[in-house]
Amino acid sequence: ITLQVGSFANYVGAHFWNIQDEALGLGGTEDGRDYGDYLDADVLYHQSSGPHQEIIYTPRLVALDLCGSGGGVSASGAA
Repeated sequence: ITLQVGSFANYVGAHFWNIQDEALGLGGTEDGRDYGDYLDADVLYHQSSGPHQEIIYTPRLVALDLCGSGGGVSASGAA
């Protein structure tokens, strides 16, 4: 589980998770390896399947911050 506590940690963490999301979806290679090979998705993400059997990756993350500073995240937790 990844812990992010405080405004600055959540700011940096948001960029970290965006990079991880991009690495999961990239089809490129470097040194003969897929970019996704550098990311151990089983450690950072919980894998499940959606209603149409698509694979869904959910970050193993606990983010804590002051009330009202969630930015683009709604009260339900969805972006």
